[in-house]
Amino acid sequence: MVVVADTSPINYLIQISCIHILPALYQKVIVPRAVIDELGHRNAPEAVASWASQPPSWISVSDLQTPVDDNELRKLDSGEIAVSRCCHGSGWSLFFPRHTKVKRARSSRMA
Repeated sequence: MVVVADTSPINYLIQISCIHILPALYQKVIVPRAVIDELGHRNAPEAVASWASQPPSWISVSDLQTPVDDNELRKLDSGEIAVSRCCHGSGWSLFFPRHTKVKRARSSRMA
């Protein structure tokens, strides 16, 4: 199974030293460039920023760049938009922790 990961689950898995579970659970882990950029933000925890500066080889970083032309997607942050764009129409799984706004945006795009 292919999964596209958002910032929060990656962030917390790194902080609890469990990031290694992703390649055991998923055949391919895609992380959009916008998510890598968020993880490497200057205010990110040191371990997270360090991980983002050199993601492991099992991470596939997506540089997909598409304009935001959907009013619902405009409500999301850049990482959430990138994850949603990567998954749209691909059949890939989303790895979002909790965001109702993401679910709402995704369902409005799929309708």
